[in-house]
Amino acid sequence: MSDIFISYASEDKTRVQALARALEQKGWSVWWDRRIPAGKSFDDVIHDALKAAKSVVVVWTKTSVKSTWVKNESRSGLRRGILFPAMLLDEVEIPLEFEHLQAAHLMDWQPELDHAGFDQFIDDLAGVIGAPANAAVHPPPVPHMLWAASAPTSPTVESSLPRLLVK
Repeated sequence: MSDIFISYASEDKTRVQALARALEQKGWSVWWDRRIPAGKSFDDVIHDALKAAKSVVVVWTKTSVKSTWVKNESRSGLRRGILFPAMLLDEVEIPLEFEHLQAAHLMDWQPELDHAGFDQFIDDLAGVIGAPANAAVHPPPVPHMLWAASAPTSPTVESSLPRLLVK
């Protein structure tokens, strides 16, 4: 089972590869049909991966909007409520049955640079499939600690010990 199934047109493979790597670097498992094992049926392998995925990311481009495969994979994600549309290469007219869904606009996204749209896309995915496996877990900040030299006003055993002040 993968966290993310990426649906795309094979002509867009180079750009989609950058997206797949970026999602993997976040800690999610990503399936995209780079290789179908020998002796396996192309459509069976894709169907099994699609059914097992926690989310479907469809990359809409000039070529993918014309692809029957991409539209079929997208329908599967839509039926399950796990479809995440993204425009990666160019702004296109999304097929009618999917145009009601907000698509992430990542046309100017570059993997090595910060991009607010990509960050939002990651947050949206995490909201459905959970945080990536290697998501940084930040502990709560530790307050600055200072030792006070002043003693309590009444003489007690504690008066000879320094007090811990939390700032």
